[in-house]
Amino acid sequence: MLFLTILSFIALLAVGCANDTTPPGPHKVIGPLSVMLHDTKRNRHLEVVFWHPEALADESPLVVYAHGFNGDPEDSTWLTNHLASQGYVVAAPRFPGTNTDLSSDHLQLNDVINQPADVSRAIDLALGDVPGAPADLAGKIDAQRIALIGRSLGGLTTYLAGYDPELMEPRLTAAVGLAPGAGDIFYPPFYEHRDLPLLIIHGDKDMLVDYPATSARSHARSSAPRVLAKLVGGTHMGFADFPWLGFNPDAMVCTFFGSTFDQDPADITFHSELARRQPDSGVGDYTDSPPCTFDVPEVATMSIPRQHALSKALINSFLATQLRDAPLDQYQAGTRQLAADNADLEIAVAL
Repeated sequence: MLFLTILSFIALLAVGCANDTTPPGPHKVIGPLSVMLHDTKRNRHLEVVFWHPEALADESPLVVYAHGFNGDPEDSTWLTNHLASQGYVVAAPRFPGTNTDLSSDHLQLNDVINQPADVSRAIDLALGDVPGAPADLAGKIDAQRIALIGRSLGGLTTYLAGYDPELMEPRLTAAVGLAPGAGDIFYPPFYEHRDLPLLIIHGDKDMLVDYPATSARSHARSSAPRVLAKLVGGTHMGFADFPWLGFNPDAMVCTFFGSTFDQDPADITFHSELARRQPDSGVGDYTDSPPCTFDVPEVATMSIPRQHALSKALINSFLATQLRDAPLDQYQAGTRQLAADNADLEIAVAL
């Protein structure tokens, strides 16, 4: 609560903000719409928040959004609203153990191991396999066109739902990670379980998840079809609904909440649990440094509106190829041109 109060106060003082000039999509957006359900098999309550275009087409593609640690489905409306305006149905689970409504004593980092099943339950709900979804969605979603986008810890959830042999969601068509956390624990065998196309977008001035130790390493290790986009000067909080204050917003998080990252490694057990259950799956130990403890490049910080605009462009083109059958050669030419036109964007494509 103190953090939100400080943030709101500073936001009122912010001036000279750069604008996200991304044109709005053609569709009027309905949402957020909240649905509560109970997973009886796991005895787990789950809220799922939906956004969708007002005029739903038959066989609409579905995008699931996975929030980060101490986050929520509404923390990246720059993305969820945008996707719905582009004709996608968006479903975002509020993960029971890692959402912002929980006190610090009740946040459970290790609950990430249960989040891929929450993603699957959100898909079940959207497809009508369990009751309760908004009535307008009935029969409108194409079960063959489903993507998962995860931010931070939600990015780790995306890795697990995408490639883990026990936790993967087989209905996924594509995956996107926004500054995904803990990618360094996955080694080449992990990605060999499935050829799921993956887009990773990460800023090199991220102070919470080290870009070269995680996302750059994940791209190098993966054998799956993949794209790596480095935002030069991009930040971790730049992927959230965070005001642009003219400096790296991650520094504020580290200043006020850096101590919350000082966890005893013995208490972070999800990766050892993964490795214990699946000794040949390619899951290993951390090599990344804890948040707020590593150096970042001495480059200008990218504004949050620009980070949103570049991310939208990258996600739009990737999803068009993976969910809407846009030609691959057109995508490859477009990404090359996007990188050529923007000096603060570097893209590596291996599709």
